Amino acid sequence: MQTPQTFDIQLLKAANRQPYNDGFTDDASVVEAYGHDITLVEGNRENIKITTPFDMTIAEALHSTRH
Repeated sequence: MQTPQTFDIQLLKAANRQPYNDGFTDDASVVEAYGHDITLVEGNRENIKITTPFDMTIAEALHSTRH
């Protein structure tokens, strides 16, 4: 799952001042628990996270198909 997130900084700061909740998993869950709706947008399967050498191999393959 892709989870790039963006929030108004004042909203995010206010949401993070609320008491801790075991349901918090990321900024979106904190803002949602604060009472604000979260808007989802369609992602792109080529937007990969590079954390291992194998991921880098995939990224290089994707890059080579574009050039």
